[in-house]
Amino acid sequence: MPATPLSFRAMSEDDLSQITAIEQNASPHPWKAAHFIDSLNSDHQCFIAEQNDEIIGFSVWMQVLDEAHILILTVAQPHQRQGFGQKIMQHLIQSARKQGCNTLLLEVR
Repeated sequence: MPATPLSFRAMSEDDLSQITAIEQNASPHPWKAAHFIDSLNSDHQCFIAEQNDEIIGFSVWMQVLDEAHILILTVAQPHQRQGFGQKIMQHLIQSARKQGCNTLLLEVR
């Protein structure tokens, strides 16, 4: 039976407990809830990738003129190395293009 496709939706503060738990397990330098709240309050593009009502991953990017700056992209540890990161990136690129971005930058630590 084929896997249910990913669906994408806007992130909300209601998601923060799940997102921060995923982030804690997936990253050696995780974002805290305050980082996500700042991004939500700054109208950054914050979205969730879900499959079967489970959060698989998420991303936050901000637009500066015609540039999309990727601030974070995380895939939950149990779902890593299965192509979900690529699907999230594809969604992010499509969203950025719709907003008029023609350059994509990755912020790294």
